[in-house]
Amino acid sequence: MVNEIPSDAKATPTLKESQSQLDKKTASNLKTAQNQTVSPPTQSAAGTTLVSFDGTKDTSVYSYQNVPTNVLAQKLEIFFNGKKYKLEEGTIEKGVYGIGNPILRIILGAFIKRYKFNFSITESSGKTTLEFSKGMTGAMGGVIGYSQMNNEFQRLTEEIKILI
Repeated sequence: MVNEIPSDAKATPTLKESQSQLDKKTASNLKTAQNQTVSPPTQSAAGTTLVSFDGTKDTSVYSYQNVPTNVLAQKLEIFFNGKKYKLEEGTIEKGVYGIGNPILRIILGAFIKRYKFNFSITESSGKTTLEFSKGMTGAMGGVIGYSQMNNEFQRLTEEIKILI
């Protein structure tokens, strides 16, 4: 005997439909998080006090209270070294951190991991500011490379808030 499902019964969403809904919700949450300001001051895991954060899709600006420039620069250096990034240009207070091989990225596209980020640390009136931005678009990896770059930027932006 075969049980028939009434034609007016609601179908269960497929795995693909559920994943699509989850992706849309995640994208919406990321858009909301991109333009936020942290207030009141929050204590990070590393003991610094983040007094404000302003982020767009390409740049993040963090402001810390009573943290000397050299201390923040050393914490940022430790953070990036722990993620296998290298200081490719500049000093630990202003420069470029990168990971991966740019030549192989050009040749093999999205199959090769390559990210590059600019940063600048300045101090004024007891407030130290870290400006963190993309140093490349990821276009050499095509649509996939562009998406990978955006995801890496978002990941690092969130981790810097917590870890530095």
